[in-house]
Amino acid sequence: MTKAIILLIFSPFSAIAGFSGHWGNHGDSSNLTIELSEEGGHISGRYCFITNRGNRIDCAEEDDINITGVISNNVATVTFMSTFGGAGKATLIVNGDKLEYSLVNDAPFIQANISVPTEVTFDRVTPW
Repeated sequence: MTKAIILLIFSPFSAIAGFSGHWGNHGDSSNLTIELSEEGGHISGRYCFITNRGNRIDCAEEDDINITGVISNNVATVTFMSTFGGAGKATLIVNGDKLEYSLVNDAPFIQANISVPTEVTFDRVTPW
């Protein structure tokens, strides 16, 4: 009985953690970050993609929201608005402390000559 209670206590925590939080992917020539907030099946937030060794920057202002979408069956389908103009689409899936980002429509990045991979794995960033 005690084991079942402990399992129930820890199982919901991973579901609660969900999409909300800060996510990052840092490479040699790029710095990709996403900040998300999840509420009742809806998701919103902002991204900052710095690529090509800083020669291409697509970042929302601190108070701006440039990602919105819905969550269904633990998959978020989102629309993102590039600061260069245009809207794209992506899917997001949380797997533990990883966020799997898959571009469905990368037209804004192509039009702005920004090189962003179609598949990106982000790590959950722990606040200081």
